Amino acid sequence: MTPVGLAIGLLMACTPIDVHVDTPLPRAASGQLWVGAKKVDITPIPGYPMGGHAIGGRYGFGAMGPLHARALYLEDPDGTPLVLVAMDVWGVSPGLRDRVVEHLQRSHGLTHLGPAHVVLSASHTHHSSAAFASELSLNLGAGVSPSFSRVLFERYAAQIAQGIADAHDLRRPATLHHAAQPVFNYARNRSLTPFLDNPEAPALLDEHPFPPTCTLPELPEGQAPVLPLSCQAVDPRVRLLKFTGADDGELIAAAVFANAHNTAMPNTTEFYQADFFGLASNRLESKCADDCVIGIFNGAEGDVSTTWRSQSIDAMHTAAEILEGAIDALLTTSTAAPLAEGFDIRSGWFPLNGASYLDAAGHQHQTAEGHALGRAVLGGAEDGIVENYARRRRFGEGTRRKNASRDGHGTKKKTLLRSPERWMDPRAPVQVINLGGPSGFTLVSLPGEVTTVVGVRIKQAVASLGPTGDRVLLMGLANAYKGYFTTHEEYDHQHYEGGQTWWGSAQAGVLADRIGCLAREHAAERCEGTTDAPSQRYRPGAVIEHGLHHRRLEPVMLTRAAQSTRALTERDAEGTPRANVTWTFERPPPAWSVDEGSETPVPRVHLEQQVGPCLWEPLMTDGYPESDTFARVVTLVTKIERRAWFWETRWIFADQAPDRATLRFRSDGPDASTSCSAPFSSDTPSSPTLASASCTCASRDEIRP
Repeated sequence: MTPVGLAIGLLMACTPIDVHVDTPLPRAASGQLWVGAKKVDITPIPGYPMGGHAIGGRYGFGAMGPLHARALYLEDPDGTPLVLVAMDVWGVSPGLRDRVVEHLQRSHGLTHLGPAHVVLSASHTHHSSAAFASELSLNLGAGVSPSFSRVLFERYAAQIAQGIADAHDLRRPATLHHAAQPVFNYARNRSLTPFLDNPEAPALLDEHPFPPTCTLPELPEGQAPVLPLSCQAVDPRVRLLKFTGADDGELIAAAVFANAHNTAMPNTTEFYQADFFGLASNRLESKCADDCVIGIFNGAEGDVSTTWRSQSIDAMHTAAEILEGAIDALLTTSTAAPLAEGFDIRSGWFPLNGASYLDAAGHQHQTAEGHALGRAVLGGAEDGIVENYARRRRFGEGTRRKNASRDGHGTKKKTLLRSPERWMDPRAPVQVINLGGPSGFTLVSLPGEVTTVVGVRIKQAVASLGPTGDRVLLMGLANAYKGYFTTHEEYDHQHYEGGQTWWGSAQAGVLADRIGCLAREHAAERCEGTTDAPSQRYRPGAVIEHGLHHRRLEPVMLTRAAQSTRALTERDAEGTPRANVTWTFERPPPAWSVDEGSETPVPRVHLEQQVGPCLWEPLMTDGYPESDTFARVVTLVTKIERRAWFWETRWIFADQAPDRATLRFRSDGPDASTSCSAPFSSDTPSSPTLASASCTCASRDEIRP
């Protein structure tokens, strides 16, 4: 048996996750809105396969800045709580949310919180770890190799719960503000032909003016070019809820709602990083007078990519700067939005298989009993990088049946890769949350990736609650990952998105119908589905660890990671060479267990500039430190020994250093220890590799974490 076959066989073994949560207890009314926020570092130890690119992805052998979970705790004047968590991960699963709630109730005494009050939403960065899903099929297919880490799952749950508990403890009376505006040139529709087949398409194109510029991707030779119209075929609006202190007006937190695949970086990346959503948040948070949290929630992004000519570090920075500028403007121009009523939270679990609904004309549509992938997924998405273009042409987008099947999958030409239904729970958790009554806002959690037009239809489905337009806020990839959701029209084209719609062409219609039911009724019991059960058993499969703390990966893998990182950092998006400076150093092996707290196992690094005879301060560029937090530095492990791990830090933008400056790297360890590189001159003509030296002299400022 091959190693992969053996891994799959082992992973199929059952090691269930059992979760029990109590019925939440009511909390006394306070008479005002309370808000608290906290972000926690959830960067994994190097060595895990990264999720999102499936077999086309890589392992993470370091990090370009931390991955975060940003928790917003809200409590309405009646005492009803709501928790929104924006996570720098590719996706989440229901078992994680339930385990988080279990921690909140048992370890933190927050007995007023239940699953219905908590939304965990993924940013969908494809350079976060796989291997922590509560469903077997996701652990089999999300990353380059099958993997499930019990330690990673439990650590994530504990870290997120701690962040929520801290946000609860930091809560204070707050005022809500709202703003929305179109943001051009950061997103485009990557699946234009299916989009144009929707009856809503002409009106949407008329509603969204053509952007002044439109960046189009470089595609493999022979593939049809992307039309400029793709930049118009999206929902370009970015929406924001801002919370400020009721007494001092200081920014506490903001929830931002945008629509785009958070994938400006290529699938050849071999280090963890939060992509442009995370970078935009970090840049915005650095401007706060006090600690604040800016959580970006991904919405109807199923057929939406960011605008890049080729995926790269520069493309990621460009997209982050556009989004940062837009959010900055919204923070400044937002207006107060008093809540006329409290929170109305409605939730339920709805089966996506064998489910039916009636359309506006009274026709019934039904989903398939079993889930299946379409052959189009073997070639990757339209904007994805596929090394074997011949395979793409054979299994590419548009691979469909001539005669539609009658099993609910319609035009889908299925792959041979099928799995039993017990590997994937067909039930999807959904929340419809009203803030402030008919004049307030409606938040909808979506258990996967919905396309632009599916998002429009879901917004129409919740109109009975009152809020419409910019006051309906979608949170995709929330609490579960059930693949893509495409319209009937889009599905029949069998592009990548249709091929990844697991239960057939009626799947999105069923989801919109059930969401509409929750919006119309006052209790989930009146809709076709189930409420949150107190006890749940999830089956992620057996533990197969891939972290470097668990096994020694071949040195050739670390060498390949270093080579691919050099390829990413030593040339810009146009292929022009640029100088890097590297520093090699060693540290004790990073501690890694469920109880280790939130310290990152990858060293944090920034650059310092000498400003006096014995005085250093953080090196700044355009107002931001040259650090891993702002994606200016990447750190990878290069060698593992029993008593030490050896690291290489690479300064990506060394050619932007000020003239005639004396610089050094600095890393602050989790035990308050510091490490520095030997000083070097910014005028160094080549790309040196620096050794370590003592951190002599003082630092004027500590870099913002």
